[in-house]
Amino acid sequence: MQSWLQAENHQLFSAYTKNWLSAPQPREMLARLRDLFGQRISEVWASLPELYLLIIFTAIFEPSLALLLALMTLFAWMGLADYTRAEFLRSRNQEYVLAARSMVLGDWQIIRSHVLPNSLTPVLAFCHFAWARRFWC
Repeated sequence: MQSWLQAENHQLFSAYTKNWLSAPQPREMLARLRDLFGQRISEVWASLPELYLLIIFTAIFEPSLALLLALMTLFAWMGLADYTRAEFLRSRNQEYVLAARSMVLGDWQIIRSHVLPNSLTPVLAFCHFAWARRFWC
């Protein structure tokens, strides 16, 4: 009876510590909230009608190439931001990032040294096709 009680206590204690250790830490929760807030802002920005804003701004300001490029730049980053976010989230769980975390490197050092160089290649390939589609189609 006593060994059964010890086993039950051990199981409850290990379940409690496992849940406590695997719970998101405050720093991770802040990063999740920041990511969620940024996603909502980009969704609202993406829902703005680009053509109507172009017509309104050309009615208010004098139409020029600079105004057209400024308005295109305001809306052209949406697809690139989604793709870059996906690449960063994908490489967040790669082995080289986990190894850098185990060496107790800072977040910015991991981003600058490991995540950014490995995520930049697919993003640059996407940029070539995105700019070609934007200007020639």
